[in-house]
Amino acid sequence: FINSNTYLGQAFRFETSSTLDVYYKSRDYRHALNFIKKIEPQFIGSKPVIDSKQLVMTYFDAALVYFFTGDFKRSLLWLNHLLNNDLKEVFNQEYSFAKILNLMIHFELGNEELMESAARSAYSFLIKKNILYKFERSILDFIRKSFRFNSQKEMREELKKLHMNLLKLLKDPAEKRVVELFQIDTWLGNKIESMKTIQRK
Repeated sequence: FINSNTYLGQAFRFETSSTLDVYYKSRDYRHALNFIKKIEPQFIGSKPVIDSKQLVMTYFDAALVYFFTGDFKRSLLWLNHLLNNDLKEVFNQEYSFAKILNLMIHFELGNEELMESAARSAYSFLIKKNILYKFERSILDFIRKSFRFNSQKEMREELKKLHMNLLKLLKDPAEKRVVELFQIDTWLGNKIESMKTIQRK
């Protein structure tokens, strides 16, 4: 793992984080994936000490890229490096976002048992931090409802409601940054459309 105590180590972390962040925010997933595969040996396979904002965002952005390209297991692999480090005190907000992404991943993987415990853990943590974004509450509420869905049609209707509610949050400056960070329109738009296609068959 790159030593952060050296100038080269710090420069590598900064350049890596900046490059991946640009690819992700511009939704250039193809270049983002190619870049992640090049840097992966430096980040995966050991237990790194995540001690900088650049490192946190590198792991988080990589998890997001894999999520949006449909590789949910790989997304979880990167995300677990954040969740398994003790980041709560130093990187409170980033840890909160990782908790929400963790729920989204388990939802896509259909891990109902893990999703239920992850939802309880996320809600408990988010309440304790005293700042609960409407975005975070909306995702948590949807996940809780998902345990009671009786059909794909019901799930799709609830996803459409969630999509509309989250898009409304873009008008709120305090919420806009979070909604855009998760590129929620891409995830929910694609999810709703894919379920529509399945129902037609």
